[in-house]
Amino acid sequence: MATIPTNNYPTKKQRVEKLKKLKADNPFYLHYIKTIDALNEEYYVTKLARQGLVTLREELKNEKPFTLEIEIPSVNGREIRKEKDKSKIVDILKRSIKSDLYANSLGSGVSLIEQFLEEIIRTVLIMHPGKLSVDVGSSSKKEAQEEKKIDLKDIIGAKSLNDIYLTIINQRLYKLFYASPTDYFKYFKDIIQIKLDEDLVLTYVEIKATRDLLVHNKGKVNAIYVQKTGTKARATDQRQNIPITEQYYIQSFSAFKKIVRDTYECASKEYLKVSNKADLYASK
Repeated sequence: MATIPTNNYPTKKQRVEKLKKLKADNPFYLHYIKTIDALNEEYYVTKLARQGLVTLREELKNEKPFTLEIEIPSVNGREIRKEKDKSKIVDILKRSIKSDLYANSLGSGVSLIEQFLEEIIRTVLIMHPGKLSVDVGSSSKKEAQEEKKIDLKDIIGAKSLNDIYLTIINQRLYKLFYASPTDYFKYFKDIIQIKLDEDLVLTYVEIKATRDLLVHNKGKVNAIYVQKTGTKARATDQRQNIPITEQYYIQSFSAFKKIVRDTYECASKEYLKVSNKADLYASK
């Protein structure tokens, strides 16, 4: 008699129970799943918006008349109607389809990763406040002493020792995430004891440098980008714009998700002694 294969996947009830336990037992899980969900939403909204713009562009190319009345904001806060040449709108849509949507979405992705890393560090420092005694990486002894200072008003206004810890943690994070990705990943490795794959970190450094070009230099390659990215630089000619292709966009979001996954797994192993991946995910 043939053996009927059994399905080893958990039932819906088992997944729900496991999810409840993960949320209760693993302080890193919610940060992980919220960031993964946000990255997925950002990705597919961008893809859907791009598809919609492609359809709209084709419709405008084939329609008459040759001008389109659109609403734009005025300085007094109200919308006003203005005629726009359809050929110019088609060109704007073409540019958005080619790179602008991807560029804006990359910026959102970088922000989500920074928020995630900040929450992981905050969680670890709350669990182990002794790590606050270690300098962020100050350039001088005076700066290191300044980092450890706390205003008297914050001490007086604190309701508990935990409030003081949170004030110091927030000050530490504020300074840390104004530094370069190289600096905060070094803090991540040396102080938080979470070491990510070096190539993955360098990939993220390049994505962040690309985002900085898009925001601060209209996408034009400059010496700062080349210096930050080293061997990962995708362009070195300072006369050209940094390319934003569909493939680069896909690879960037893959890198974002790897950072989130690897950080979650490393933090769970380092601070909760959970190394079995089946214990880290509700669906496994």
